[in-house]
Amino acid sequence: MVPLPPFPRLAVDSTQTRWHPPPHGMVKINCDGATFRNQKKSGVGVVIQDDNSMVLVSMSKQLPQLYSALEVEAMAASTALSFASRLGFHWAILESDSLTLATTLRNNSTFLSLDGLLMEDIKFHATSFIQLRYSHVKREGNKVAHKLARHALYILDFSVWMEDVPPPLLPIVLEDIARFS
Repeated sequence: MVPLPPFPRLAVDSTQTRWHPPPHGMVKINCDGATFRNQKKSGVGVVIQDDNSMVLVSMSKQLPQLYSALEVEAMAASTALSFASRLGFHWAILESDSLTLATTLRNNSTFLSLDGLLMEDIKFHATSFIQLRYSHVKREGNKVAHKLARHALYILDFSVWMEDVPPPLLPIVLEDIARFS
């Protein structure tokens, strides 16, 4: 197995409560996972925004089984990186509201479990980026990705919105943008 190259990373800041735009020339990829116990399903939400806070793309994906919180958060991160890379984004910040996930990625930790395999999948997708940083934000700062993950329950498989979000999420995006205008 070839060792992965080190990537510049942001320090994990667990006190950050609001969404902030990325530095000039980068995108911020916010991701989140959700579980739906009664339906025995999970969901992933991803939103990619530029340094002007504009939404470039967003997506919701339904997963046909129930996963643990860390598993679905890791799947959200892996899905987000794969999605962003395929769309041509290669300078990015991956932001999650999972402190465990953000810390694990920042420290390049390994697990000898299913979670470890999921972390390796994220690291694999990270190799597609020229620069990738990891960041933690509290749920309040990850509202759009959180709502997209919850929205996954109402779609059949996978939905993408180019330069947009589902209409019910627009006020949340506009609230974030208003802070930086």
